Amino acid sequence: MSPGRLLPAVALALLLSVANARTPWHTSASGGFEVRTAASADAAWLPEAFRILTAGAARVSDDPELGLCNAPLVVIHPELGSFEATTGMPWFILAVANRSECRIDTQRVAILEQHGGLRRTLLHELHHLAQPEDWERWRAEGRAQAFAGERPAAAPLHAITPAQLNALLAAPTGSEDHLRALATALNWVLDGR
Repeated sequence: MSPGRLLPAVALALLLSVANARTPWHTSASGGFEVRTAASADAAWLPEAFRILTAGAARVSDDPELGLCNAPLVVIHPELGSFEATTGMPWFILAVANRSECRIDTQRVAILEQHGGLRRTLLHELHHLAQPEDWERWRAEGRAQAFAGERPAAAPLHAITPAQLNALLAAPTGSEDHLRALATALNWVLDGR
């Protein structure tokens, strides 16, 4: 990047950083869950988010293998930079569950709706909060997808070992590889592996 273009890019990044620091967060609670939003467009989805979370928690409680942490927090980030800075994940990851903090971080609801929907995203991440700690990553991802009713359109990977699949799911090299790894994990779970 030329020096003439670098200065405006840095100035824009600083402006966005200051704007994000001033973004007022609002926390709403219902059914044992807290949801934090900063954008009014995301806050409009709160009733639906609480319905999904409450129904998902009821399903979790029906499965003796699962155990949901107390008072889960869902943070719906108002923009990609906030999500990436908080989670350390690339743009193609829509949401992340952090079991030790009992927290789910998501991108904006509009983005979730374009890529599988709010319902599937929240159910998938809720399952991660409730799963046993000792599951291999591929099993955790496959079971979370099955719980959420996801059906990846990407072709599964062939001739891959569990260790290779775990590594790819932990640090995907790109969105297509990530989608194929997810499809593989779901297939393995559905096949009873």
